[in-house]
Amino acid sequence: MTVGREWCPECGTQVEATDKFCRGCGFDLTARRTAPLDGDTPPEGFARVEADDGPPAGVPTVPDVPQGAPLWTPPSRPAPPPIVGQTGPPKPPPIVGNPGQAPKKDSTPKKIAAAVAAGIVVIGIIGAAAGGGGGSKKDENASAAESSSGTAAAPEPPPPASIEVHVPSTVKKNRVTVKGESEPGAKVTVEADGGTSESDTADGKGAWKVTLPVDLGENTFDVTATHASFSKGSHFFTVERERSARELAVLREKKRLAAERKRQRQEAKKQAFIASAQTIPYNQLEKNADRYDGEVVKYTGQIFQIQEDYGTSVILLAVTNQGYDFWDDNVWIDYDGTIEGAEDDIITIYGTVTGSKSYETQIGGETYVPQIKAKYIVE
Repeated sequence: MTVGREWCPECGTQVEATDKFCRGCGFDLTARRTAPLDGDTPPEGFARVEADDGPPAGVPTVPDVPQGAPLWTPPSRPAPPPIVGQTGPPKPPPIVGNPGQAPKKDSTPKKIAAAVAAGIVVIGIIGAAAGGGGGSKKDENASAAESSSGTAAAPEPPPPASIEVHVPSTVKKNRVTVKGESEPGAKVTVEADGGTSESDTADGKGAWKVTLPVDLGENTFDVTATHASFSKGSHFFTVERERSARELAVLREKKRLAAERKRQRQEAKKQAFIASAQTIPYNQLEKNADRYDGEVVKYTGQIFQIQEDYGTSVILLAVTNQGYDFWDDNVWIDYDGTIEGAEDDIITIYGTVTGSKSYETQIGGETYVPQIKAKYIVE
């Protein structure tokens, strides 16, 4: 360090010991030089602040400094010899005040105040965040509770619109009138199982009426009622449709005519079959019955034996009249039905040859006779 030189405590510019003001910033150097070197009490009107390690014990902190009071720092001691290799003078501790000049406020108190304020702000933010978070959680829980409560307490759907039906269970006409009651202003629709439907709007008293066609037998109808203040109502009913007296008479006539036509067809068929029948000489038929298998034949004879069982008949018929009411030459007849005739009665059969048939005679012997499947028997 050069003897007689020092540095401005305000801006650090090197000044002469005889300089009264700093050449760099104009700082009054005489005030610093006249201040007591070992005084612990700042000049009147100044607040003491150490430049290096903050305010000593007993000195008010920055927040307690009176508004607008200048700051004062104890004078610095002579600087120690420079360290080898040092290229510049050591920067003296700053002097913050001057009795003769309005001092600049040191940034240290501002930094302390800013730090204190920042701490308060940070704490306030953390507290607000914690409080806000708690509030959000509380609100969230409250919202969830409200949501749960709202779901549980959701209003129930409106009741269905009422439907009452008045209709006979059985009708004989081909149309039926359906009456009933519902909510006043409700639209009532009645639909048959065949797809036909009719609608009506209930009047001020709730009454409605529709007319629909019905078929013979059981008819099923679906009824629905819709109203703005009610949910959809539904109902069903059945109506049995019977024939009227006139319809029954027409039906009976139809059946009679159908039966007559059937009888006529059967008679015509019978006559055609009879007309096609032939009488084969018995000696030829007996000689080789299989030769005439399927031939339509006609034979008139006397019943020698007859047996009926479960609606069928077996007849042993003698077809050759020897005279004096004596019949011979038997034929085996199978017939799906029964007849009024009995033994010794004369009948005529029309049928088809099916071959030969063996049977045991009354004296214990066995014989073969022609076999015929009879289709018609005339007594």
